[in-house]
Amino acid sequence: MTNYTWTVSAGGSITAGSTSEDITVTWSTVGAKTVTVTYTDGNGCNPASPTSKTVNVNPIPVPTISGPNSVCETKTGNIYTTEASKTSYTWAIPAGGTITGGQGTNTATVTWNMPGAPQTINVTYISNGCPAAAPTVYDVTVVQTHPFKCPDKWNLEEGSDC
Repeated sequence: MTNYTWTVSAGGSITAGSTSEDITVTWSTVGAKTVTVTYTDGNGCNPASPTSKTVNVNPIPVPTISGPNSVCETKTGNIYTTEASKTSYTWAIPAGGTITGGQGTNTATVTWNMPGAPQTINVTYISNGCPAAAPTVYDVTVVQTHPFKCPDKWNLEEGSDC
């Protein structure tokens, strides 16, 4: 086959291979789109009609994060959630905390180890075969905890709690 002629529906731009058997298309809009090709075969003949294929262009996902945005230092069990039913969930904390559960799922459990603001938790995932363009960042203020010391006047036995 030679002399490939490709066309794409509105919102598409052929960015490579416009006269070859393979093309690369960049889509600027989402939804059902059409890719059409015609060619010349080895006998110099063209097909009776072009071949068309419908493709569905999905939107690039933008994850959201919900969860506590102000927490106490070293408090365990802080739960952060993003959209369900996606794939390849990746949670990250650049510094100041530890993901203690949920990596690879839509819910992460975190212990924040370092006070300050802002600490951050990030998430990314794949939706309908499309990866997020960038991780979503969620700011968290981690409040320093101060250990409580019993006043001497309480005269508690050693090992007793206040």
